[in-house]
Amino acid sequence: AGAVGLVWGNIVVMRAAGTDIDVEAIINGLSLDTMMQLQILVQLIGLIVFSLWYYVGFGRISPKFPRGVFRRKDIIGVVIAGLGVELFTSAVLQSVLPRFPNLMDSYQKLIESSGLGEATWLTILSAVILAPILEELVYRGITLHILMRFSQRFWLVNIIQALGFGILHMNIV
Repeated sequence: AGAVGLVWGNIVVMRAAGTDIDVEAIINGLSLDTMMQLQILVQLIGLIVFSLWYYVGFGRISPKFPRGVFRRKDIIGVVIAGLGVELFTSAVLQSVLPRFPNLMDSYQKLIESSGLGEATWLTILSAVILAPILEELVYRGITLHILMRFSQRFWLVNIIQALGFGILHMNIV
């Protein structure tokens, strides 16, 4: 975290002094470990900001779930359906992707350049814990509540927020 603070502090000070610096060149020169630390810092800031936004805007609204809405057999059914969708999607991708080798190559380069190719504790913290929590907070929390102000049709609002979520990832794989 010290390296992150040092890099970020230098960029801020140089910008404040009116120095014309190439931020992209600085970022490209950082190690993957430092980049992951920066990403985690940004995710933590996002979690704080969006959590406060959610609490102030919607936190006092508690959803009213009817009794018995989360029955064990329903949860097991959803898990089985989710696994089925995952297997089906994997089978389709396995049959389609060989026809588009450039797509898979570019995806592999993206994964490697982002540091997600290695399973370090920083990668797990960022990609498995913080990113999903932040995405759910923004899309299924804030965006869904805001869109519900414009339409009471949950199915429509859910599709719109899901499209936003998909566009955010811009990833076919």
